[in-house]
Amino acid sequence: MADDLVARLDAFLRPLEGKEVSWGKDDCSAICAAWARECGHDVKIPAYSSQEEAHMLIRKAGGLVALWDGIAASAGICERIGEPQFGDVGIIPTDRFGPVGVIFGGPHLCCWRHGKGAFWLAPRIITKVWAIT
Repeated sequence: MADDLVARLDAFLRPLEGKEVSWGKDDCSAICAAWARECGHDVKIPAYSSQEEAHMLIRKAGGLVALWDGIAASAGICERIGEPQFGDVGIIPTDRFGPVGVIFGGPHLCCWRHGKGAFWLAPRIITKVWAIT
């Protein structure tokens, strides 16, 4: 089962290699929502088509965590208490870009959709996690 999830996430992320982010389609929040749908959750995010629109929605919600709290609640997804599990989604802080959405590869590894790809990193701080798997 775990190997199947690893293969599914790998197949899900592979098309992003070398592909520039498209806001509202495959940016860090949109890709987390798409992954949650891939895992069987009825996740809907507000429509936006630019970085400016995304940031306006985030500000209006009171921050990225607040926005995702509403998204997760409407899909019946609960907060993960404890360490992130493989396939969970969450928010981590970054120095340069502020809070960003990520997909976890376990408790100490996450994948962030940024620039021209999806990058694995070891977050120092995890702001919030939602149990997708």
